[in-house]
Amino acid sequence: MTKIRVLFSSLLAMVTAFCLSIATGPVEAAELDMTEVPEMYCFGTLRGVFERGDIEKIAPKLNKYDFAYGKRLCLDSPGGSLTEGVKLAALLIKHARGTAIAKGAHCASACAIAFMGGRRNDENDRGDHPDRKLHPLGKLGFHTTKLTVPNGQYDEATVSKAYNLASSSLSDILQLMPAHEFPRSLLIDMLATPSAEMLYVDTVAKAARWNIDIYPTISPEKLAKLSMLRACRNGETGFFDEPSFAEASFESEGIKIDVRPAEEDFGADYEGAMEEGFRQELYTGCNVGFRTHMPGWEDPLLRQSVSVVMGDRAEDYPPFILYPPQTPIRSLARTNEMKVEFVPLSGERLQSTLKGRCFVITISDERGTLTDDDPCVMERDLSVSLDLERTRIDRFVWPSGAKTVVVNDQKINGQDVMRHNAQPAKDWLAKKFFSGDDEMTYFTDCWRNSKSGNLFCFASDPAIINDDDLRDIWYKRQLY
Repeated sequence: MTKIRVLFSSLLAMVTAFCLSIATGPVEAAELDMTEVPEMYCFGTLRGVFERGDIEKIAPKLNKYDFAYGKRLCLDSPGGSLTEGVKLAALLIKHARGTAIAKGAHCASACAIAFMGGRRNDENDRGDHPDRKLHPLGKLGFHTTKLTVPNGQYDEATVSKAYNLASSSLSDILQLMPAHEFPRSLLIDMLATPSAEMLYVDTVAKAARWNIDIYPTISPEKLAKLSMLRACRNGETGFFDEPSFAEASFESEGIKIDVRPAEEDFGADYEGAMEEGFRQELYTGCNVGFRTHMPGWEDPLLRQSVSVVMGDRAEDYPPFILYPPQTPIRSLARTNEMKVEFVPLSGERLQSTLKGRCFVITISDERGTLTDDDPCVMERDLSVSLDLERTRIDRFVWPSGAKTVVVNDQKINGQDVMRHNAQPAKDWLAKKFFSGDDEMTYFTDCWRNSKSGNLFCFASDPAIINDDDLRDIWYKRQLY
């Protein structure tokens, strides 16, 4: 019996199929409500728990109706049978039918698998492609499978049957949806989420990386250099299934970024071009087109479009792609789903704090005398404007409450920073105050005041040597 229990426990940990909700108490089987949902361009909504045989019952209804082009199926279900979720995904793929989750709706577990099967065919050389729309006030959740074994029947044959069924469903999903449509990172994160928990698509970063469109949302009224850069960065995560960071790893300084109103034949209201800055050696460029309002489209979810082109990759997105990766999707909701809602553009700001020591060295005849030494706090304020102009303000707060302010490494207390080789001072401070921590010289900065001639230095707390988060704060110099 012990061996069987160990096998059962291992299978629970290893199972690599997706989501199966186990409902408690009475449940209602899935039913198709043919009431239209105009804001999501849905012909109806599938509600209730997926039970065995439900999709076979629903399929004739889906085949019977002559739906308008592009009409989607809205989903509102806690999940249920994984097998039924896979069957619905296959049915949607077969008929190139899109999926959507409306305001207040909740699609999780097996329902989330069905949602990922949403497809569209625009009758061009692109062919079938994902069409999955999530309202910013809807919920989409994933988690790993919970093996369902009859109570008390923990024999090897019963457990193996349940495991094989889950594995077979996983195989079906991967065959239905290639990696670029069901991203590997989503699979990994889902399998790492216990069946009793839920992985929600709740930020721009997750939606962009997993090719899930968030709409209808508020929108910038125009394209700026900063919002274009956000679109490129978010698009890159979806193209290559790589993580997005609040502060991208490349320097935009020296890279040409051009944003302007588009020419009439471009097909967009604004266009932006970046000659380089992405991928290996930063040689790949990025182009963005923004169509701010297309009232002639029947589908309200296609009345705005942001095209992102990077190398041989291209995709059209709703305006959510123009926002910072860490933005909660709930914050992008409109007051009226059917009406395009423009909001003013804004730059970005990031604040952080480091504890350490502040020093003042009086320099005379190139010889220094330490005249101040106190614990202090550095308050760093980073900002970037819509035109990608960066400002970095470091405020060093002394125990008395007095502040030494350094702006962009160019001004200290309103005076120009004098060019000066501060390395000897850094080495001396590290040796005197942080004996044994030679690395502290790398976490010490100095600025010389051109008016007083004094050298002001700040050294971080020695904990920075072994703390990755503190080092990240130290080295941050920009927001993108």
